[in-house]
Amino acid sequence: MMGVPISCTELAAGAFFKWNVTLPRFGDVRRSSSIPCRNPNALHKTIDSLYIMLQLKPLDEAVPIFRQINESLSPVVLVNIFNVAEADVPALLAAWEVDANWMKKQTGYISTQLHRGIAGSTVFMNYAIWESVAPFRAAFNHLDFQSALSQYPESAVASPHLFTRCSVPNLCVGP
Repeated sequence: MMGVPISCTELAAGAFFKWNVTLPRFGDVRRSSSIPCRNPNALHKTIDSLYIMLQLKPLDEAVPIFRQINESLSPVVLVNIFNVAEADVPALLAAWEVDANWMKKQTGYISTQLHRGIAGSTVFMNYAIWESVAPFRAAFNHLDFQSALSQYPESAVASPHLFTRCSVPNLCVGP
């Protein structure tokens, strides 16, 4: 099963099995999950759907999103660059729409906008404004959001990054 390490323990004869699965999620970040299941054969589909996640590539290798979400700034803007194969554009848009509608209901969410590169580009840019890092972190780490990432097409690669406004005299007003 794609090299996902799995260990299984039967909790009681004929009862639940406890599966410990180490899933390679979001690059090098690994999380273990215990999933109770009466039928261990049926669990393989669940594990496969958890394993097949949206690929993430840091926009800034030195400061990836997983480091940024531990900060406490407000407000913040999420910029997420998506690269996807032309054939997968409709699937990307459908998955993004579901995510955006879910995020829209989260505390601290302000707004979002999706853009597509011109001249036939298959690069998309989303920016979303959040009141602060804390509510974004809660939404980003929420199981519902992470589970939905499996709906993105296999060719999709996302590069999320958090930003804050800068102050430049006579041009920009920062925090």
